[in-house]
Amino acid sequence: MFDVDARDKAACDELSDLLSASSESSVPAEASPALIDALEASVLPKASASFGGTIKELIDSYKSINDKSVFDQFGGAYDTLMLGGKVLERCFELSSKTY
Repeated sequence: MFDVDARDKAACDELSDLLSASSESSVPAEASPALIDALEASVLPKASASFGGTIKELIDSYKSINDKSVFDQFGGAYDTLMLGGKVLERCFELSSKTY
């Protein structure tokens, strides 16, 4: 798939499937190691370079929540909320398009 929108839609569809399987209604503020692995293995490869960069930042943010420092945890949680919003915004944008 070379079409940016098609790649990102495929990534969003995969993300939706993962969230449904994990009983999440949205991008969670914290993620289990299994969800992080699934994001890296099945969502990230489907995304365009630009959207994939945002997803990669989200994954890194999830990982930083597990850091020892309370400041790292807070920073990771804040970044996760901001990046999760960007991911959802892109997915909502694509879901409103007609294919």
